[in-house]
Amino acid sequence: MAPIPISLFSLPLVLLLGSVLTAPMSGPPLPLDPALSAVAPSECLLYASSAGVATAESQSPNQTEQLYAKPEVRAFIKGLRDQLIVGMQRTAQGDRTGQIITAELPKLLGALLHRPLALFVEDLTLSDDQLEMRAALVLNAGDRRGELESSISNLVDLALEQGLPIGSMQHQGSTWNVMRMSMQVPEIRWGWHKDYFIFAVGDGVADDTIDRLTRGDAPAWLDALRDGDTIVRESTLCHVDIEGLLSRLQPQLQREQVWPILEKLGLTSLQSFERRAGFDRLGCTSQAKLKIEGQRQGLLAFILDRQLSDNDLRLIPKRVMIAAAVRFDLADAWKNMLRLGEEFDPRGVEMVETNVDLVEEKLGFHLEDDLIGSLDDVWTAYMPEGDLMSAWVGSALAVKVKDAPRLRVAIEALVNNARAKLPQGDTGLQLSDADYEGQTIYTARFVGQPIPISPAWCVTDDWCFFGLSPQTVRDLISRDDKPSFTEIDEVADVFASRDAPTALVYVDTPNLVRAAYPFVQMGASMLAPQLKRQGIDVDPSILPSSHAIVPHLRPFVGTMIDTAAGPELRSQHALPDGNGAMALLPLTFVWGRSVSVSPATAGSRNLNNMKQIALAFHNYADVHGKFPANIYDDDGNALLSWRVQLLPYLEQQALYDRFRLDESWDSEHNQPWSEVVLEVFSTPGGPTDGRTCYLALAGEETLFPGNEELTFRDVTDGTSNTIMFVEASPDQAVSWSKPQDLEFDSTRPMRGIAGNPRGRFGMAMSDGSCRTVSIPFEEETMQRLATRAGGEVVGAP
Repeated sequence: MAPIPISLFSLPLVLLLGSVLTAPMSGPPLPLDPALSAVAPSECLLYASSAGVATAESQSPNQTEQLYAKPEVRAFIKGLRDQLIVGMQRTAQGDRTGQIITAELPKLLGALLHRPLALFVEDLTLSDDQLEMRAALVLNAGDRRGELESSISNLVDLALEQGLPIGSMQHQGSTWNVMRMSMQVPEIRWGWHKDYFIFAVGDGVADDTIDRLTRGDAPAWLDALRDGDTIVRESTLCHVDIEGLLSRLQPQLQREQVWPILEKLGLTSLQSFERRAGFDRLGCTSQAKLKIEGQRQGLLAFILDRQLSDNDLRLIPKRVMIAAAVRFDLADAWKNMLRLGEEFDPRGVEMVETNVDLVEEKLGFHLEDDLIGSLDDVWTAYMPEGDLMSAWVGSALAVKVKDAPRLRVAIEALVNNARAKLPQGDTGLQLSDADYEGQTIYTARFVGQPIPISPAWCVTDDWCFFGLSPQTVRDLISRDDKPSFTEIDEVADVFASRDAPTALVYVDTPNLVRAAYPFVQMGASMLAPQLKRQGIDVDPSILPSSHAIVPHLRPFVGTMIDTAAGPELRSQHALPDGNGAMALLPLTFVWGRSVSVSPATAGSRNLNNMKQIALAFHNYADVHGKFPANIYDDDGNALLSWRVQLLPYLEQQALYDRFRLDESWDSEHNQPWSEVVLEVFSTPGGPTDGRTCYLALAGEETLFPGNEELTFRDVTDGTSNTIMFVEASPDQAVSWSKPQDLEFDSTRPMRGIAGNPRGRFGMAMSDGSCRTVSIPFEEETMQRLATRAGGEVVGAP
C-alpha cells in the first residue's frame, strides 16, 4: 500500500504543529466528566485523561484563568490558530489528499485538545509474531459531535481510497467501523455511544467500555490517586503500572536480551508512575510520583535522597531571576557510575581509571580524594534580578566544602598547571589571583578579546564559589548579613511544609517574562518572513503586550521530595503545561510495538559518523602533511588499520596510546584494545561487536594504494570527485583496527557494497562531504569516483 502524500507538510509535521499549539490554546479545565473516570478498568496498565478546556472567566480568583480571559490573549490564540490553519491549507493546494487532511486534522486536534477524553491500556501481550491488546480512547465530543463525525467520515473515505481494509457493522443501533490489518494484530473498532466517540483496540473492548461508561463508577485506585493534594480543578491525569507492563513484556525482552540490561540498570524495581496537574486557588500546580520497590540500584541509585535545609540556601540573594539548590554527593555519584559501568563494560571502566591515573600523575594530586572527595553535597546556583543582557554575568554557583585545605591544594595545582601551558603575551587567556577578606580569588581574563565575562572562583572554609565575574565571588564571600532567598514567601512555604525537598528550582516568572519579552517580540518579527516563505503568513503584531501578561503571572517553584515509596515532583506555576498533551502522549505507547532506531534516525547517525571520520582524516593530513594509511612493519607487513591513525583526532587519544604500533592488531597486547566498541566506527543497523562497515577502497589508483604516502596534490581528479571511504555491506565488516578494506576491482566496482540490505550506502568524498546514495548505483560512475587520478569527468552521484 502506497503512503498517503501530503504536499509540503507530512502528517507527523501537522501533528507536531497541533501539539505545539496545545499550550497557548489551553485554559481553565472543564469540570471532570464522571463517565470518563468510569471507563478506567479496575486493573489497567495505563490510564490517562484530560478534562478539556473551558471558557476563561475574567472574574475568577485564579490568576491563570484571568490571563486567558484577557481580550488580547484570546485574540492572539485565535489569530495564531487561524493563520496557521490557512497556511497548512495553502500548501495542500492541488493535492486532494493533502487538502482533505489539512481540512479535517485541525478539527480532530481541536476536539482532542479541548474536549474531555480518557485513554487506557487494559492488557498487552507481545511476541515475535503476535500482538494482543485491550485498549481504548474515549472522547466526550459534546456539541462538537456533528463536526467531528463528519471529519472522521471524510478521513475514513480517504483511507478506503488508499486501500485500507476498513469495514462497517451495526452495533446497538449505531454504525461502527472495523479494521483488522492481519490475524497477528488485534481488531480496531470505532464508533459512537451517545456523544462519546470510542476508538477501541481488541476483541470485545468496545462493549466493555460502553458498559463501564454507562455504569458510571470510578475504580478505587483512581479515587485514591485523586485524594490528598492541592489541585482544585484537575486538567490532566496519568497512571502507568510499570510493574505490570514489565511483567507482560518480560518474555519478549528476555528473548531480545533486553531484560538483563534493565535489571543491571535497576529499572525492573520500578512499580508505577502517577501524575496529576490542574488549577489550584491562584494558578497551576502539578504532582508526579514514581514508586520503587526495594533497594535503589543502577540508575535509580542516582535519585536524590538527602533533604535540603533553609540554611543551605542562605548564599542565594533574595532578589533573583532564577535559583536552584540540590543535595547531590558527587563522590557517591562517581562511585555509582563506575559500579554501573562495571556491569556493562569492565574494560571501559579500566580504561577510565587508567586515564585518571595518568591525569593525576601530571597534575600531582588525587582527583577522587582531593578534588571530588573534598566537596560536600549541597549545590546552589542563581541568576540575579535585572535585564537579561547583564543579569547572566552575575550568575553564580556555590558548592559546600567538607575539606577546604585539601581542596585548596587541588585548585592551586590546577591553576599552576594551566598557567604553565597558557601562552605568554598581551592577548589571550590569563589567570590571576588576588586576596579579599583573607580569601584567594582566582580570575580568568580574556585579554584583547571581546568576551564580556571574567570567570572567577574561590575556596573558603565552608564553600567553593564560582562566578562569571570576580565581583560576584566577592559578593558571595560577604553574603552573611544580606537578605536571603529563603525570605521569599513561596520558598519559605516549601520549608514550612512537612517534607523538606532534596532539590528546588525557583523562577521569578513575572520578572523573567518582563525581561525576555522584547526578545520574544524581535524573534517573532524575524521568524515571520521565514514562515511566510513556507506559506504560513503569521502577523507578529497579534502578540499580546507584556502588560496584559505579567500582572497575572506567579513565580514557578518546583521541588523534588524523596519518600519511602519513591521520589515526588511538585510544582506551582503560572501557565498550564498543555491540557491535552499529557493524555495524547501515551498514544505513542499504544501504537508502538517495540523500541527501535527509525530509518531517518539511523541515516542521520550514519552520516554523522562518516562526517566525523572524514574530518579526522583531514585533520590528520593537516598535521602530518600526508594522508593516514595502514601502519606497516619494516618488512612491509600491514599491522594496524588507517583507522587507528585517526584515533587522536576522534577524541580517542587515550585509546591510541594503548596500542603498540609495532605489533599486529590482534597481538596479545593489542587484541583487547581492538575489541573496544567505538560508536564512530559502528554503522547503525550493522555489527555491534566492534567491527566496522566504514571501509576504504584499496588499490593502486585509489586513495589507499598500500604502503605509499599520498597528499592532496596526488588527487588530480579533484577531492569532490574522489572517494575517501564507503559504507560496505555488513558481510564485509572487519575489526576497525584490522588493516583490511575493500580491494577495488574495476570490473566489479560495486563488489562488497551492493549487498547493503537498506538499499542505500554511505559515501565519503575526499573533500570531506558525505552522502547516501541508492542501490543500484551506476558502475561506471563508481569506477570514476574510485580513482584519484584517472582524468574522468564525473557528474554528481
